[in-house]
Amino acid sequence: MADIVDPGAESGTPTRLALADDELAGFHDRPTARRSFERLLDAVPLDAVNQRRLASELAATSDPDRALLGLERCLHGGLDPATLLHGLGERPRTLRSMLAVLAGSPYL
Repeated sequence: MADIVDPGAESGTPTRLALADDELAGFHDRPTARRSFERLLDAVPLDAVNQRRLASELAATSDPDRALLGLERCLHGGLDPATLLHGLGERPRTLRSMLAVLAGSPYL
């Protein structure tokens, strides 16, 4: 995930991947998860591989819906979203740990 930010985004043509329902397995509210994921991609364009990887990591948490909401909040909380996701992309264990904490806490 080192190249997590889509290089096509700089040219104004970010790659937008439509996630299949099976890629959103584990989410209780798939339509809301899809919209949330699209908002996240509006903030930080990801390449197709990393979109699927992030969806997979989210789906593997104890509460994917809460983890995605928490990730959205983190990305809109003042840090540069591209920098944050790029850093997490280089550290998959840190990404998993962060998503696990976000999934387990409604207060973050």
